Amino acid sequence: MTGTEQVSHVSEASLEARLARFLLASFPDPALDIDHQPTFTIRLGHTDHVVGTKQTWAGGRADILVTSGKRPLAVIELKAPDESIDEDAKHQALSYARLVEPMAPLAIVTNGTQTLTFRS
Repeated sequence: MTGTEQVSHVSEASLEARLARFLLASFPDPALDIDHQPTFTIRLGHTDHVVGTKQTWAGGRADILVTSGKRPLAVIELKAPDESIDEDAKHQALSYARLVEPMAPLAIVTNGTQTLTFRS
């Protein structure tokens, strides 16, 4: 990410908005879509469970899902600027990328200073 704003003073919501603007400006794809806080549905046995809503037993949701048309490109998990990116953050992003149908090929984790990209 570029800019003169001090990352340590940026909230996760501000980072999410800045990243969405950056992605839309960086990719000349008219079908590019940035979906904030998407939910995912997983099937366990005969029952569908929506992940990321208050009605579900499973918590969590991805911060950003980047798609082109209906094709998922990346899941982006945002962390607070003072939060380090560790193995848990990596696994969180990968788990969300694997829930998208079809699976998103990239899982990205960033805190605004450090950005790691993983193939899912």
